[in-house]
Amino acid sequence: MFGRSYLAEQLDDLKDLGEESGAILPTGHGFGHLAEWAERENIDLIVILDSLVKPGLIDRIKGYTIKTLQEHTDLPVLIYGKSGLAHLSH
Repeated sequence: MFGRSYLAEQLDDLKDLGEESGAILPTGHGFGHLAEWAERENIDLIVILDSLVKPGLIDRIKGYTIKTLQEHTDLPVLIYGKSGLAHLSH
């Protein structure tokens, strides 16, 4: 509906597997708001794309780094690649 059909498909796949999941669209720059939202909603795991592991200069300035995310939460972070590979960062 918002041009993010790939997210809807991934959420449907997780639902089919019996996993409760959801996605949020950013309301500001950086991962601080994501961490705050996850903590407030009692989320068990944060999943992000691997392209955010080594962001470009502008994204780093905006706060889109794993380090920034980890500074704002103690929740585990699953880093997911387009190839389907994933690893846990904590």
